[in-house]
Amino acid sequence: MKRLASSAVFVMTIVGVLVVVALILSTGLGAVGRYLGLSGITWSFEMVGILFL
Repeated sequence: MKRLASSAVFVMTIVGVLVVVALILSTGLGAVGRYLGLSGITWSFEMVGILFL
């Protein structure tokens, strides 16, 4: 039982790290896109809102 709980914590940690990396990349992409005048990257801020949920 302890091993199963430890595995679940490990998997949740990996998922959490991947979500944070996706948030950082999406926010950075949206900021750079706005700076360069690209209006086609509107999905990045929507993705950030969804990932925060």
